[in-house]
Amino acid sequence: MSDDARGWRIALLLAVIADQVAEYAHHGYAVVAIGVRGEPGDGLHWRRLAPLLRHRGAPLPPRHVIRPEGEASTEAQRLATFLAGYDLPPEEQRRWRV
Repeated sequence: MSDDARGWRIALLLAVIADQVAEYAHHGYAVVAIGVRGEPGDGLHWRRLAPLLRHRGAPLPPRHVIRPEGEASTEAQRLATFLAGYDLPPEEQRRWRV
């Protein structure tokens, strides 16, 4: 596959992801981004995805990066702590939760 075709496919995939994140956020779902250290851009393509989310009026989700070279149990605990500590802002909670 040519670099142009690959770039076009990545751009299309990121646009679809941005649409989905915006839709989930609009309906009150908590959304987070989880990447993997060592992958290009930590696997998140954040520089390309963030403007797409802003354009759709979607908040940028909190990010967490897993360190594959770390101890598995430590990384699992870091991820669990990150997820447990994340929730929607209070005004969004009031809007969506009864």
